[in-house]
Amino acid sequence: MSICDATSSEIAFPTLWSARTILHLTQLFKKLQRYEEAEALLRMELGRRQNIEESQHRQCGTLEIINELGTVCHALGKYDEAGELYKKSVEGFKARDAQYPHIVDVCLWSEIASTLHSLAVIYHSTGRTAEAISALDEAVSIRRKFFKPNHPILLESLSLLDSINPPVQPVDGPVTSPEQDAPVDGIREDTSAPDPGGDPTYTHSPSTTSPIILTARPQSPFALRNKFGHLPNSWGMF
Repeated sequence: MSICDATSSEIAFPTLWSARTILHLTQLFKKLQRYEEAEALLRMELGRRQNIEESQHRQCGTLEIINELGTVCHALGKYDEAGELYKKSVEGFKARDAQYPHIVDVCLWSEIASTLHSLAVIYHSTGRTAEAISALDEAVSIRRKFFKPNHPILLESLSLLDSINPPVQPVDGPVTSPEQDAPVDGIREDTSAPDPGGDPTYTHSPSTTSPIILTARPQSPFALRNKFGHLPNSWGMF
């Protein structure tokens, strides 16, 4: 008899405690990387819960088993089924929270955010970028309510969101159009004007009618070259 058969035979009726036993055993299988056995155990347990009323599913841990099966399918590369299981568990978790509007279940909402994060990973890996961003936005908004800005769990979702939808970087300096860069009619650039003394700071106006304009103050005579093309000595200019 396998572990799955032994566990199921010992539990006569699915309850919250039986769900916890199944989940603990599934975690053990996952640590041992025995995902096929974990999948078989979870599917067997879900099969035993088919005849339970919908209202009882929220009380006996069925949603947790569905969510856990989603993580196992995710690890096995069954992305489509994992995504459907994630969405089903999120809908069930939100319906459970709606039954108690005056109570904030931090653990429940933390599980919802984690499931949405995993769902976003599946969407991103399958090229569904818009859906991935939507799921991550919701996960981030939930985690910001319960975690500090520098908490690793929140930073994990923010990092994934930035990798999928990077923020637009501001452009340094004024943005000019090609029309603004084009020369104005009647004004030509005068490239024949000499550069007296080889001063690198010397510039002249491109206008044919405007006088020469210096964009910087003239340097000291000692910074200019003498008539022999060498820098002047400290005794003066030739």
